[in-house]
Amino acid sequence: MKMPKLKFKISALTVRGRLRLVLGLLVLMLFGGAVVGLGSMQLQNEGLRRMYEEEIMRGQTVSKLTQRSLMSFVVLGEAGNVAGKPDQLKQKLAEFDKLQAEVADLKKQVAGYRLEGALGKQYKDYASTEGDYQSALKDMVDALKQADAGALDVLELEVRPLLMQRQDALNKLVDLQSEEARQIYADQVTRYKAIRTLSIASLVVGLAVALFLALMLSRYIVRTLSYAGRVAREISEGKLGHAIEVKSSDELGQLLDAFRTMDERLSAIVAEVRHGAGAVSTAAQQISRGNDDLSQRTQEQASSLEETASSMEEMTSTVKQNAENASHANQLARGAREQAERGGEVVAQAVTAMKEINSASSKIADIVGLIDEIAFQTNLLSLNAAVEAARAGEQGRGFAVVAAEVRNLAQRSAGAAKEIKALIKDSVDKVQTGSSLVDQSGKALADIVESVKKVTDIVAEIAAASQEQSAGIDQVNHAVLQMDEMTQQNAALVEEAAAAARSMQEQAGELAAQVSFFQVAGREEAAPAPSAQARQRSVAAEAEAVFAAVRKSRPARKAEPAEAVETADAGAWKEF
Repeated sequence: MKMPKLKFKISALTVRGRLRLVLGLLVLMLFGGAVVGLGSMQLQNEGLRRMYEEEIMRGQTVSKLTQRSLMSFVVLGEAGNVAGKPDQLKQKLAEFDKLQAEVADLKKQVAGYRLEGALGKQYKDYASTEGDYQSALKDMVDALKQADAGALDVLELEVRPLLMQRQDALNKLVDLQSEEARQIYADQVTRYKAIRTLSIASLVVGLAVALFLALMLSRYIVRTLSYAGRVAREISEGKLGHAIEVKSSDELGQLLDAFRTMDERLSAIVAEVRHGAGAVSTAAQQISRGNDDLSQRTQEQASSLEETASSMEEMTSTVKQNAENASHANQLARGAREQAERGGEVVAQAVTAMKEINSASSKIADIVGLIDEIAFQTNLLSLNAAVEAARAGEQGRGFAVVAAEVRNLAQRSAGAAKEIKALIKDSVDKVQTGSSLVDQSGKALADIVESVKKVTDIVAEIAAASQEQSAGIDQVNHAVLQMDEMTQQNAALVEEAAAAARSMQEQAGELAAQVSFFQVAGREEAAPAPSAQARQRSVAAEAEAVFAAVRKSRPARKAEPAEAVETADAGAWKEF
């Protein structure tokens, strides 16, 4: 299939450049129309400005000047009629002066306008009458002020002719201004027609050129896209190996070049897929056999892990019981420690009490000594009293009896004090002995408390170690359960992989059937490419080696759990 030959005057441009050219022409026409329109509007505005400022305003000023001149003449006539009435005459002259001031201001405005050509000449004719007219007005005013009876004659004979001459000059000036305004309007109409004709011509030419370029460009684009569409439909029908000709370097040429590259690559890919489908089928068969062996091995490993998990559960229960016993022993040891500490405190209190008793006994001994000394002194005093009573004779007999009784009491007190002193001494000795024994008991209890503390610490360490062992066993049990679960999942995945391998084998056959849909022109389909044959042999050899290794491997025996730990999951156990 050959692309139709297209030749354009602008074929050197890309599609983007051609579109830009058409858009540029349209933009240029739009810009030109805008420029022409703006220029026309500017000229029209300038004509309107001239007509307003130079004609209308100037004409209005001249008309006002004519009107005020006539009014001042009429006021002078009225002043002449009331010449015999001074008050009315004065009022009319004041009105005349006001009108003359307005006339003077209007003359200044007219003189300020630009007057050229016939207008300037006519204005000069008007200005030449101004001197005589103002002189006549002055004579008329002087006559009125002097109450001259001939004032009205001056108005009729001198002022009126000059006024008529002056008004005639102003009327001619107004006519010339009107003529100039009509000429300006005619020029504006002529300019508008010329600009309209130019705009229409430019628009027609620009649209014609743009339409021509757009038609040529659309024709080129449509024909090229139609050709590309035919090629794409044939590729979608499975027909490959087209001889696509590319004769331009623009975007459409690049599109056709991309179709050509796609056709060539699809042809090569289809050939490679055809030759690789057989290799995929062979590899799928070997993968299926290997997955079957791996499924059996995984099931045996799952059974071993189930038994290991059961043993770990029993071990966990035993370790937990030991941990509970150790915790109970720790609590008992803590209770014994607390009781020993309380016993030590009681012994310490007993030692303190014995010391206080010893101190009290010492004080009692001192008091008894004091009593003994008092009894001795009393005995001496009673002896002295007896001697004195003997000296007194009969008169001192009663006093001698009393002294004898006092002496007996003193002797009895001294004897009792000696007995109490002996008892207190014996009590002090026993108290000292008891205090010594209590001190020894306190030291023994302190040793017991220290020993109980050490036992408590050891039991606490044993309990902590038991708890750590229990936690570790729980983690091990959890890990074994996870391994069991993962093994079960692996078994399910292996079965799924086996099913997927069988499905892949079936899909490889379907792929080969589907690839046969493509027809590569000018190529042999029976002989596989050398590279495809080499890849097929390589894939088959690698798959056979892998699954031979899988078939040779055996699961761990149930009677040897230590070896099972060091198999496939050794790395996970070491990491744990």
